[in-house]
Amino acid sequence: MGRRGPPPTPTAKLQLTGSRRAPKRNEPTLGPSVPVCPEWLNADALKVWNEVVVELSAMGILSKSDGRALGRYCDALVRWRKAAKFIDEHGDMYALKDANGQPKCFQQYPQVSLYHKLGLMLLRLEQEFGLTPSARARFTAPMANSEINDVEREFFGGDLRLAT
Repeated sequence: MGRRGPPPTPTAKLQLTGSRRAPKRNEPTLGPSVPVCPEWLNADALKVWNEVVVELSAMGILSKSDGRALGRYCDALVRWRKAAKFIDEHGDMYALKDANGQPKCFQQYPQVSLYHKLGLMLLRLEQEFGLTPSARARFTAPMANSEINDVEREFFGGDLRLAT
């Protein structure tokens, strides 16, 4: 039987959200870095990769071990866009005709199902990487020194992580 309950929240995410829950012991830690781009990405997915890596690096949540998941995201986004383009051009359904050429029923294009499945996959990956507004709302960015005044510095005793 599989594990029960929600997956454990990484300590780094707990710290970014300002949680007071105890950090996990023996949890592997990786510093922020840019992962190596997977060689199996096509040209369109590579363009998405370059855009998303810049965004995630600026947020400071990207590490070297995220390469495969980010690659899947980029590939899925390109495939989702292709399915969306097909649906825009051809519609959601086509007519199945009888022997006389008269429409007898309508069938959904396979791209419609693919569009929905990829959309769900993209949403999950976007939530994991903090690419949705609700996912970003769970994180707090460290304050720049210019945003910290002397009263806050004195009150928090130099540990400004508590200010969030």
